[in-house]
Amino acid sequence: MWKSAIDGIGRVGVAVLVAAVWVAVPSVAAAGGKLVLQRQIPIAKEANVRKAVLDECQVPDKLSSFIAQFAGSSFEVERVDKLPGAGSGKILSVEITEMFERGNAFSGRFKGMIVKGELREGGVVVASFRARRSTGGGFMGQYKGNCAFFGRCAKTLGQDIGTWLQNPTMDAGLGEW
Repeated sequence: MWKSAIDGIGRVGVAVLVAAVWVAVPSVAAAGGKLVLQRQIPIAKEANVRKAVLDECQVPDKLSSFIAQFAGSSFEVERVDKLPGAGSGKILSVEITEMFERGNAFSGRFKGMIVKGELREGGVVVASFRARRSTGGGFMGQYKGNCAFFGRCAKTLGQDIGTWLQNPTMDAGLGEW
């Protein structure tokens, strides 16, 4: 079948057709453009987070990494140390507003995070969200450490935000909102 199709338009014609399709169909990441995201998601000053959790769990880096991973199908994500100023393309600013811990190994442990964020384009806020995720640790949760709990929340929040970036809206409630 292919041989007869190739013979009909010739090998040069096939090469031209393949090149035209290659140029005309941009990658999915290029279609959404470049998105700038902070490498370490900041934690709000008023957030009450235990120092041990901050020192050991690397949640700000994990959350940024998961957002970049799950947004990568829509955007070319660039993680930077400091967000650029206004008018610098698409910028996603995210902040951890709360990390909470309740319970114990006997009654059940419950941990979670709340984040907020804004998507700016050319210095103008075009979309925003608040997101909340919590976990009991999953299977054998009573035997897991704090970082495993917060890591699960960071991954799920990264998925939530990555999905939201495909169709961002103002004042969106993500995750458990």
